Amino acid sequence: MLKEYSREEADFSVSKYEIVPMLLNGIIDKINQAKEAERAKSYAEKGFYLGRATGIIDALRNMLNMSDEVSNDLDS
Repeated sequence: MLKEYSREEADFSVSKYEIVPMLLNGIIDKINQAKEAERAKSYAEKGFYLGRATGIIDALRNMLNMSDEVSNDLDS
């Protein structure tokens, strides 16, 4: 019975060049969901989605190589 719920192993390794566009798309999706929640006057849901977007932004910031001038400009 438990076998029905088991997942097959998958390769989740992606390069930084693949993950950055995925994260940017995730930010856009969460902001759009927050806009929809605001239109529906569901402010708690809006805050939830904005929090998720902020978390993704933090993940992107953590990926920056801070020894590079461009990274410092992006972070400010």
